[in-house]
Amino acid sequence: MRVPAFLLAGILAALGPSVPAAAAQKEEAAGAAEAAGTADAVDAADAADAAAEGTAAAGAQKPRYEAGSDPVLTSRTDLRDYLRICLDAGQRTAAFYYEGPLEDLEGSEAARMSGALYCRIRIEDDGTSRYCRVEMLPHAGEKILEAYRAGDLSGLTEREQETLDLALKTADDLREAAGFEPLYREAAEEEKAEEKAAKTAEETDEEAAEEAAGEAAGEQAEKEATEDTGSGQAPEYLEDLGLERRIHDWICDRVEYCAEVPADFAPEEAPAYLSAVGALLDGSANCQGYTDAFLLIASLAGYQVSSQSCEDPATGNGHVFNTVRLGDSWYAVDVTNDDNAIRTEDGPRRDYHLFNAGMDVIGEQLTWPEELTAHPIAETSDDRYFYYWDAETGTDGYRRCFDEIDALAEAAVAYGFRDGAQMPVLMMWRGHEDRTEALDEALQRVLQEQGRACSYSYCLVLRGGSSFYQIGF
Repeated sequence: MRVPAFLLAGILAALGPSVPAAAAQKEEAAGAAEAAGTADAVDAADAADAAAEGTAAAGAQKPRYEAGSDPVLTSRTDLRDYLRICLDAGQRTAAFYYEGPLEDLEGSEAARMSGALYCRIRIEDDGTSRYCRVEMLPHAGEKILEAYRAGDLSGLTEREQETLDLALKTADDLREAAGFEPLYREAAEEEKAEEKAAKTAEETDEEAAEEAAGEAAGEQAEKEATEDTGSGQAPEYLEDLGLERRIHDWICDRVEYCAEVPADFAPEEAPAYLSAVGALLDGSANCQGYTDAFLLIASLAGYQVSSQSCEDPATGNGHVFNTVRLGDSWYAVDVTNDDNAIRTEDGPRRDYHLFNAGMDVIGEQLTWPEELTAHPIAETSDDRYFYYWDAETGTDGYRRCFDEIDALAEAAVAYGFRDGAQMPVLMMWRGHEDRTEALDEALQRVLQEQGRACSYSYCLVLRGGSSFYQIGF
């Protein structure tokens, strides 16, 4: 596992004894489950409807606090909830009264609770009450995304603007490659056309300028009358695995892990590799940069994405990864750790071990206190999301997980001989022990029953609480 062997002052603080990660919520509202959990949603419109219905159902339980209400908070869990409520409401400053321990109000703790790059905290204590204001400064990718959705890019630096341009182009390119319509290309072309028209207008008389402006305004009005995906608006939420994996792989292919330890810095002067700016423009990032880059591109491409701070229980090192909402649940996507591809003659080969993973996969590898949970992650990995198979190209990836070796062997043969060809497959068994002897017997039995005379080979990788078999026929 590649995680930084340091904790950033003001960003991450050393954790105490490891506490098991919070389990996913046991029950969801019936309306949300019916809307989002029953469909293998790959159609963008259906996914948008499901997300909308899920949000409405979730809203049936009114949060205890409202953003901007200056509530009285008494615990770390209350503090986390209120910081997240303010962020969800588009407010990066939260004011409240706090009756919990003073150490909960350290900037590093608030940053971990909110997922912010850095938190500035002002405390007014008159001896009877403690009034606090927390300013949550975002990573550059989050800042860029918020500015774009608000339709105001005036606060972006030149490099942040370059990052946005690349992220928009990448989101469109990957959407198109996955079979979806691009969202931003037409708007970008219109913007260039308007700039060209404005330049031409400056060189002509006032009458020509007015005519060009009128034509541009008419075209824009016509577009707005037929579309609702203009600049600054969030696209529909998606659940398509092909697009999600393309985003994941695009980042892994272009970014190198940076293990540099930064000196103390002002939030406004944070090293680029802590954010999407370093990942996209410089090709260098630590776990924060990988996470910020995936959040930016995947959000623009149409996914509902967040992040989760944690620690590696084996080393105690701090770490952060993405969470993605698919159907009615949240799953982990750790691009940093997935960027450990085995290099082959045919290109990089990744195992996607932490791609849309549930707590059953990540629980033994990454932990965090319950009060730091951003979104409850699903207890178990869902086969519809955790495993991926590219039927168009025949590229193998994890497709299913199994509790029984016999079932794994039968599925491996079925996939290995699909479409009359013999292809390698990658499967997973839920168990952390070497079962190659049992698998060998099961494969021989299945091949004999099907009358297939062939040789095969396999290799085993043990990760987390699972066993991954790569089988070649």
